[in-house]
Amino acid sequence: MNQTEWTVGAHRLRFEEPDLVMAELIGPVGMGDAKELVRVLREIGASRPYYFCGDVSRSTIKGEARRYVGEGMSEAWLKGLIYYGVGPLHRAMGKAIMLAMYFSGHVGIDAHMFATKAEALAHIEKMRLKASQSELGGAAGGG
Repeated sequence: MNQTEWTVGAHRLRFEEPDLVMAELIGPVGMGDAKELVRVLREIGASRPYYFCGDVSRSTIKGEARRYVGEGMSEAWLKGLIYYGVGPLHRAMGKAIMLAMYFSGHVGIDAHMFATKAEALAHIEKMRLKASQSELGGAAGGG
């Protein structure tokens, strides 16, 4: 993957080594934005699985676009879905995306919501540690 930054409408995505996509979502996420965001995220996932960490403090997403995003995510390339800048409205939108993911068969994706970026990044570190311990335990168990 050569490209590390993308702009979709007013929204910005940035890949950070080793496995993190940082997103700044600004303003409404319409259906056109949703389709392009999912396309970019799928493209990134073609080269490696990653954690998605999105700032949603200045963003909203309507029903149809929310469903499209939820159905477009895949546990094959998404290690975790983490949002920060989350208020009550964002929690409701996040739960709706999770329902869309669940009903479209994507039940293996962890999603978490936090008030601050620091909390979100700390949680990603915990997820990485847990994943590496699981890998070590699976390798040590042999079998």
